Amino acid sequence: MRSSYHLGLAGLDDDCELRACMRRNCMGGDISVSFRREPNYFLGCCVQGECSEIIKCTESDTGRIVGLGARHISEMNVNGVSKKVGYLADLRIEPNVRNGTILARGYHYLRTLQSITPVDYHYSMVLANNVSALDIVTSGRAGLPRYSSMGKVLSPAIFLDLPKRAINIKGIHFSKANTSNVNVVFDFIQKQYKRKQFSPVYHSSDLMSGRLRGLLYKDIYIAYRGNTIVGTIAAWDQGKFRQTHIESYSKILRFIRPVHNALSTLTPLKQLPQLGSHIPYVYFSLMAVLDDDINIFRALLRHVYRERRRGSWHYAVAGIHEDSALAEVIKEYRHISSSGELYSIDFEERGASLPALDDRTPHVEIASI
Repeated sequence: MRSSYHLGLAGLDDDCELRACMRRNCMGGDISVSFRREPNYFLGCCVQGECSEIIKCTESDTGRIVGLGARHISEMNVNGVSKKVGYLADLRIEPNVRNGTILARGYHYLRTLQSITPVDYHYSMVLANNVSALDIVTSGRAGLPRYSSMGKVLSPAIFLDLPKRAINIKGIHFSKANTSNVNVVFDFIQKQYKRKQFSPVYHSSDLMSGRLRGLLYKDIYIAYRGNTIVGTIAAWDQGKFRQTHIESYSKILRFIRPVHNALSTLTPLKQLPQLGSHIPYVYFSLMAVLDDDINIFRALLRHVYRERRRGSWHYAVAGIHEDSALAEVIKEYRHISSSGELYSIDFEERGASLPALDDRTPHVEIASI
């Protein structure tokens, strides 16, 4: 007998089932991974938005969650003005129910949420190797909102292993955030982010709330020219509440792994983790540079790299739009390539009356994706 399914908003008592659904849904490739939310699914929601609506799809007979999706609402810069924006994320559907009507029903439910708590703009990012999701959002299927591409967000995983020389620029020195300068730091970030589309609006008080959970003052690196801030990069470790776990390696990587790990005992190379373990990494976030100065960014990024490669992290995941002037600097580092297609999403009920997005380069915070 075919099961029936019920859609509704998830609550705290659904935590165990939500985490299980995240564990079961893996992303394939040479390294198959699962994106997890241990020890509590909801701990990670606050970094994705100020208000989170988690849609669950429950199998009526068993109460088992077989699908989920989320809308996270937060303040973002749109055309240089702060607006409430919805971010659609974490779509997970069990393989045995993907060909049914659950997706269409989920979008219908999302439209209901939009009518109750309307926001002017929505966006989402779909990983480039998630072919099935890309096919869906570009299909024009009845019931789906209109997805308009805003280009690619590059999200390379930079290897934090080999030593590199410092890059010195006359008049530029580096420091870290502290209680006395943190307000000025966030004022600088916001001023630079206003020039970007869909960049988050952060405040220094977010360090004390869940919005920047896990980020400490000492994790925020600052470039100064004299007493003036000209650049920032944060190294944000979210491993205590959001993780990426290794599920399987391809045949060739299974063959290479023992050799690679043996070499890592003699060289700065970091080991390939064992199956079932999480990947130690940080996000390079809060990336803001005065006038997108490539030289300042190159020197600051090198400074942060040199500091963090001495830690336990294997990678640093950076996020930059393909059209950003700073993208070429990140490509100078040895990395595992990754990217996602960025979409603005139009629920036609409001789209006709909204100002069009101008030509500012997008900058979504990769640590909140």
